[in-house]
Amino acid sequence: MIIPILFTLLVAGCLDEGEKESNGTDQLNTTPSPSPTETLPQALTPSPTPTVTPSPTQTPTSTPTPVREPQTYRVFVDSDYGFYMVRPRPRTDLDVKNLKIRLGDTVEWENDDSYDYRLEIVSKEGLWSAPDGVLVMNGKRFSYTFNETGVYTVSIGNYPKTANQTITVTE
Repeated sequence: MIIPILFTLLVAGCLDEGEKESNGTDQLNTTPSPSPTETLPQALTPSPTPTVTPSPTQTPTSTPTPVREPQTYRVFVDSDYGFYMVRPRPRTDLDVKNLKIRLGDTVEWENDDSYDYRLEIVSKEGLWSAPDGVLVMNGKRFSYTFNETGVYTVSIGNYPKTANQTITVTE
């Protein structure tokens, strides 16, 4: 009986206070802990540095200015009334005595005299020669395209009592 007591004391003295006595089932339920192994330092692989790609600068897009088509203004001329009516294409609200047009527009004068008189359309500024502006009879036309800005005076040379026509050309 002494032997079992000594054996118990011997076993109890060998154990730490924190350790438990193991029974046979504890060894079956434990997972083996890995034995420490020396790990070698891994070679460092450089990670790619992100590069900043500049986004393309957006240039403001301008709306294209619509190209203006030159217009033709037909002015009817009479020996009694002078410059009495203008029929532009496409506008109809113009003053025949003070016609305002744009650079590149054309004015076309048409003899609309009921007596079929000859009418001489004259430019005070000498834009055309005398024979060019002669409208021999009813229905005859003469046209001039204004390629410079300014204020121009047109008259019926052989009927000086009729009012002049002022044509203002702007850009």
